[in-house]
Amino acid sequence: MTFKTKISIALIVLIAISSVLLVSEGYLTLATVQENLDLLRAEYEASPFLVLLFFLIGYTLFVALYIPGPFILNLMAGALFGPFIGTAVASVAAALGSVAAFLVSRYMLHDAVRGRFPGQVISIDKAIEDMGSFYVLLLRLVPGLPVGLTNLLMGVTNISALRFFLASLIGVVPWIGFYVVAGGELSQLKSIEDIASTKMSLMALALVILLVGGHMLSRKISDPRTPERRRGRFV
Repeated sequence: MTFKTKISIALIVLIAISSVLLVSEGYLTLATVQENLDLLRAEYEASPFLVLLFFLIGYTLFVALYIPGPFILNLMAGALFGPFIGTAVASVAAALGSVAAFLVSRYMLHDAVRGRFPGQVISIDKAIEDMGSFYVLLLRLVPGLPVGLTNLLMGVTNISALRFFLASLIGVVPWIGFYVVAGGELSQLKSIEDIASTKMSLMALALVILLVGGHMLSRKISDPRTPERRRGRFV
Protein backbone atom coordinates (compact mmCIF):
# COMPACT_ATOMS: atom_id res chain seq x y z
CA MET A 1 0.00 0.00 0.00
CA THR A 2 1.50 3.32 -1.10
CA PHE A 3 1.74 6.43 1.06
CA LYS A 4 -0.87 8.24 -1.08
CA THR A 5 -3.28 5.35 -0.69
CA LYS A 6 -2.84 5.39 3.09
CA ILE A 7 -3.50 9.14 3.19
CA SER A 8 -6.59 8.70 1.02
CA ILE A 9 -7.97 6.03 3.33
CA ALA A 10 -7.20 8.16 6.38
CA LEU A 11 -9.06 11.14 4.87
CA ILE A 12 -12.08 9.01 4.03
CA VAL A 13 -12.18 7.59 7.56
CA LEU A 14 -11.84 11.07 9.06
CA ILE A 15 -14.70 12.41 6.95
CA ALA A 16 -16.91 9.45 7.83
CA ILE A 17 -16.25 9.68 11.58
CA SER A 18 -16.73 13.47 11.65
CA SER A 19 -19.97 13.31 9.70
CA VAL A 20 -21.42 10.55 11.88
CA LEU A 21 -20.53 12.39 15.09
CA LEU A 22 -21.96 15.70 13.92
CA VAL A 23 -25.21 14.17 12.70
CA SER A 24 -25.73 11.73 15.56
CA GLU A 25 -24.94 14.21 18.32
CA GLY A 26 -26.96 17.01 16.74
CA TYR A 27 -24.24 19.62 17.04
CA LEU A 28 -25.18 21.36 13.82
CA THR A 29 -28.93 21.69 13.83
CA LEU A 30 -31.11 24.77 13.68
CA ALA A 31 -32.43 24.09 17.20
CA THR A 32 -28.97 23.62 18.71
CA VAL A 33 -27.63 26.84 17.21
CA GLN A 34 -30.71 28.76 18.36
CA GLU A 35 -30.36 27.44 21.91
CA ASN A 36 -26.77 28.67 22.11
CA LEU A 37 -27.18 31.88 20.12
CA ASP A 38 -27.05 34.23 23.11
CA LEU A 39 -23.89 32.52 24.39
CA LEU A 40 -22.26 32.74 20.96
CA ARG A 41 -23.13 36.42 20.66
CA ALA A 42 -21.68 37.11 24.10
CA GLU A 43 -18.45 35.35 23.11
CA TYR A 44 -18.28 37.39 19.90
CA GLU A 45 -18.76 40.66 21.77
CA ALA A 46 -16.01 39.69 24.23
CA SER A 47 -13.49 38.42 21.66
CA PRO A 48 -14.59 39.29 18.12
CA PHE A 49 -11.25 38.48 16.47
CA LEU A 50 -10.92 35.05 18.07
CA VAL A 51 -14.52 34.08 17.30
CA LEU A 52 -14.10 35.16 13.69
CA LEU A 53 -10.84 33.22 13.44
CA PHE A 54 -12.30 30.03 14.93
CA PHE A 55 -15.36 30.32 12.70
CA LEU A 56 -13.15 30.80 9.64
CA ILE A 57 -11.01 27.77 10.48
CA GLY A 58 -13.99 25.58 11.32
CA TYR A 59 -15.91 26.51 8.17
CA THR A 60 -12.80 25.93 6.06
CA LEU A 61 -12.35 22.43 7.49
CA PHE A 62 -15.99 21.58 6.88
CA VAL A 63 -15.69 22.49 3.21
CA ALA A 64 -12.25 20.92 2.76
CA LEU A 65 -13.40 17.61 4.24
CA TYR A 66 -16.84 17.85 2.63
CA ILE A 67 -18.63 17.50 5.98
CA PRO A 68 -22.32 18.50 6.04
CA GLY A 69 -22.79 21.76 7.92
CA PRO A 70 -21.93 24.89 5.90
CA PHE A 71 -25.64 25.62 5.41
CA ILE A 72 -26.17 26.02 9.17
CA LEU A 73 -22.84 27.84 9.47
CA ASN A 74 -24.05 30.41 6.92
CA LEU A 75 -27.12 31.08 9.06
CA MET A 76 -24.89 31.32 12.13
CA ALA A 77 -22.62 33.82 10.38
CA GLY A 78 -25.57 36.09 9.71
CA ALA A 79 -26.82 35.84 13.27
CA LEU A 80 -23.41 36.54 14.83
CA PHE A 81 -21.58 38.83 12.44
CA GLY A 82 -24.27 40.57 10.43
CA PRO A 83 -24.84 40.49 6.65
CA PHE A 84 -21.61 42.08 5.46
CA ILE A 85 -18.99 40.58 7.78
CA GLY A 86 -20.91 37.30 7.83
CA THR A 87 -20.98 37.01 4.04
CA ALA A 88 -17.31 38.00 3.79
CA VAL A 89 -15.97 35.52 6.35
CA ALA A 90 -18.19 32.64 5.17
CA SER A 91 -17.31 33.23 1.51
CA VAL A 92 -13.56 33.37 2.23
CA ALA A 93 -13.80 30.22 4.33
CA ALA A 94 -15.73 28.39 1.62
CA ALA A 95 -13.14 29.38 -0.99
CA LEU A 96 -10.23 28.40 1.28
CA GLY A 97 -11.82 25.02 1.99
CA SER A 98 -12.30 24.44 -1.71
CA VAL A 99 -8.66 25.29 -2.40
CA ALA A 100 -7.51 22.94 0.36
CA ALA A 101 -9.42 20.05 -1.24
CA PHE A 102 -8.17 21.21 -4.65
CA LEU A 103 -4.53 21.01 -3.49
CA VAL A 104 -5.00 17.60 -1.88
CA SER A 105 -6.40 16.33 -5.17
CA ARG A 106 -3.56 17.87 -7.18
CA TYR A 107 -0.63 16.69 -5.09
CA MET A 108 -1.91 13.58 -3.33
CA LEU A 109 -4.88 12.11 -5.17
CA HIS A 110 -4.09 13.12 -8.76
CA ASP A 111 -3.85 9.64 -10.27
CA ALA A 112 -6.72 8.28 -8.19
CA VAL A 113 -9.10 11.06 -9.27
CA ARG A 114 -8.17 10.75 -12.95
CA GLY A 115 -8.59 7.01 -12.78
CA ARG A 116 -11.94 7.14 -10.99
CA PHE A 117 -13.55 9.92 -13.09
CA PRO A 118 -11.88 9.77 -16.53
CA GLY A 119 -14.87 11.09 -18.50
CA GLN A 120 -15.55 14.01 -16.17
CA VAL A 121 -11.87 14.98 -16.11
CA ILE A 122 -11.71 15.10 -19.91
CA SER A 123 -14.83 17.29 -20.07
CA ILE A 124 -13.59 19.68 -17.40
CA ASP A 125 -10.13 19.84 -18.96
CA LYS A 126 -11.72 20.95 -22.24
CA ALA A 127 -13.94 23.51 -20.50
CA ILE A 128 -10.98 24.95 -18.57
CA GLU A 129 -8.98 25.12 -21.80
CA ASP A 130 -11.80 27.07 -23.47
CA MET A 131 -12.98 29.34 -20.65
CA GLY A 132 -10.37 29.20 -17.90
CA SER A 133 -11.41 30.38 -14.45
CA PHE A 134 -14.70 31.72 -15.83
CA TYR A 135 -15.86 28.10 -16.03
CA VAL A 136 -15.21 27.69 -12.28
CA LEU A 137 -17.24 30.83 -11.63
CA LEU A 138 -20.18 29.43 -13.60
CA LEU A 139 -20.04 26.15 -11.69
CA ARG A 140 -20.11 27.98 -8.36
CA LEU A 141 -23.20 29.91 -9.43
CA VAL A 142 -25.14 26.69 -10.12
CA PRO A 143 -26.85 25.24 -7.02
CA GLY A 144 -26.97 21.52 -6.36
CA LEU A 145 -23.60 20.61 -7.84
CA PRO A 146 -21.46 18.37 -5.57
CA VAL A 147 -18.91 20.86 -4.29
CA GLY A 148 -16.55 18.20 -2.96
CA LEU A 149 -16.39 16.36 -6.27
CA THR A 150 -15.94 19.62 -8.17
CA ASN A 151 -12.98 20.55 -5.97
CA LEU A 152 -11.34 17.18 -6.57
CA LEU A 153 -11.87 17.29 -10.33
CA MET A 154 -10.56 20.85 -10.62
CA GLY A 155 -7.42 19.79 -8.77
CA VAL A 156 -6.29 17.60 -11.66
CA THR A 157 -6.76 20.29 -14.32
CA ASN A 158 -4.26 22.94 -15.40
CA ILE A 159 -5.98 25.85 -13.66
CA SER A 160 -3.83 27.53 -11.01
CA ALA A 161 -4.77 27.43 -7.33
CA LEU A 162 -4.99 31.24 -7.20
CA ARG A 163 -7.40 31.48 -10.12
CA PHE A 164 -9.46 28.64 -8.68
CA PHE A 165 -9.62 30.44 -5.33
CA LEU A 166 -10.66 33.79 -6.82
CA ALA A 167 -13.30 32.27 -9.10
CA SER A 168 -14.67 30.19 -6.23
CA LEU A 169 -14.73 33.21 -3.93
CA ILE A 170 -16.72 35.34 -6.37
CA GLY A 171 -19.03 32.49 -7.31
CA VAL A 172 -20.12 31.55 -3.79
CA VAL A 173 -20.95 35.07 -2.61
CA PRO A 174 -24.55 35.21 -3.97
CA TRP A 175 -25.66 31.93 -2.43
CA ILE A 176 -23.83 32.38 0.85
CA GLY A 177 -25.08 35.96 1.10
CA PHE A 178 -28.65 34.72 0.72
CA TYR A 179 -28.41 32.40 3.74
CA VAL A 180 -26.32 34.83 5.79
CA VAL A 181 -29.03 37.47 5.44
CA ALA A 182 -31.59 34.85 6.43
CA GLY A 183 -29.43 34.07 9.46
CA GLY A 184 -30.04 37.60 10.72
CA GLU A 185 -33.50 36.36 11.71
CA LEU A 186 -32.23 33.05 13.08
CA SER A 187 -33.73 33.48 16.54
CA GLN A 188 -37.21 33.79 15.00
CA LEU A 189 -36.91 30.84 12.62
CA LYS A 190 -38.94 27.80 13.63
CA SER A 191 -37.83 25.70 10.66
CA ILE A 192 -35.79 25.97 7.48
CA GLU A 193 -39.00 26.65 5.56
CA ASP A 194 -39.40 29.95 7.45
CA ILE A 195 -36.52 31.34 5.40
CA ALA A 196 -39.00 31.85 2.57
CA SER A 197 -40.13 35.27 3.80
CA THR A 198 -40.94 38.11 1.44
CA LYS A 199 -37.42 39.54 1.65
CA MET A 200 -35.89 36.12 1.15
CA SER A 201 -38.22 35.41 -1.76
CA LEU A 202 -37.09 38.60 -3.50
CA MET A 203 -33.45 37.64 -2.97
CA ALA A 204 -34.18 34.15 -4.27
CA LEU A 205 -35.76 35.66 -7.38
CA ALA A 206 -32.63 37.76 -7.93
CA LEU A 207 -30.48 34.65 -7.59
CA VAL A 208 -32.65 32.77 -10.09
CA ILE A 209 -32.23 35.61 -12.57
CA LEU A 210 -28.47 35.50 -11.98
CA LEU A 211 -28.45 31.74 -12.47
CA VAL A 212 -30.47 31.86 -15.69
CA GLY A 213 -28.29 34.67 -17.01
CA GLY A 214 -25.13 32.72 -16.19
CA HIS A 215 -26.53 29.61 -17.86
CA MET A 216 -27.42 31.50 -21.03
CA LEU A 217 -24.02 33.17 -21.08
CA SER A 218 -22.23 29.85 -20.63
CA ARG A 219 -24.15 28.36 -23.57
CA LYS A 220 -23.24 31.32 -25.73
CA ILE A 221 -19.59 31.08 -24.80
CA SER A 222 -19.54 27.33 -25.43
CA ASP A 223 -21.04 27.75 -28.90
CA PRO A 224 -18.26 27.06 -31.42
CA ARG A 225 -19.80 29.62 -33.79
CA THR A 226 -19.03 32.50 -31.42
CA PRO A 227 -15.61 34.17 -31.27
CA GLU A 228 -15.79 34.38 -27.48
CA ARG A 229 -14.71 30.78 -27.21
CA ARG A 230 -11.11 31.64 -27.97
CA ARG A 231 -8.80 30.43 -25.24
CA GLY A 232 -7.81 33.02 -22.70
CA ARG A 233 -10.74 35.38 -23.26
CA PHE A 234 -12.16 34.76 -19.80
CA VAL A 235 -9.02 33.65 -17.98
